[in-house]
Amino acid sequence: MKVYIYVTKGPKVLAHFGGKYAVRKKGESGLNGKVVASFNLNEIDNYEMEYQNDGTDDCMKRIARISTDQEGDEQTERVASNEDEPRDDCDLLKRSCLTFEGLGKFLFRKGECGWRRFYAWKIDNLEIYATARNLCDFMNFSADFFYEAPRSWSYTMGDMNGEGGVILPVRPEWVCRILNGEKTIEIRTTKPRSL
Repeated sequence: MKVYIYVTKGPKVLAHFGGKYAVRKKGESGLNGKVVASFNLNEIDNYEMEYQNDGTDDCMKRIARISTDQEGDEQTERVASNEDEPRDDCDLLKRSCLTFEGLGKFLFRKGECGWRRFYAWKIDNLEIYATARNLCDFMNFSADFFYEAPRSWSYTMGDMNGEGGVILPVRPEWVCRILNGEKTIEIRTTKPRSL
């Protein structure tokens, strides 16, 4: 499945300088509000994070990968825990450019606890566009063009060339890491049905 990376608008601006991408302050011209790249989404891994808020700074937390065995039963494998040292030293956190706490803040609101399922979208065959594309070049499944970005992601019938997939809005600081090759996994709380 083709995934089109849309740079969200906001106080930070994604810019290209001398072969590298950087995030600058608002007011400078940049690539925000544009589709700047695409990648193939061939694999998504399922995970859960446990967050137990006991009122202290040392809440019990862990991350587990979820797989399905031949009988269709879910199996879990712990990949990280707040007891690990260093706790950010797992492939998932390194490749997503997140810390253990950063992932917890993304998945849970302040004061929440429990389990949250999330998905690691693996970025394969990244193609950075020489010329950024407008969001309105892409059509949704109502055969209408996108005039504003979806909140999380949305299916698209594609651009005028007809290659469908997903529009994925990403904040400038994370797009910068993707385009510079630092971030090879995008964490999301939902996934396309076909994967």
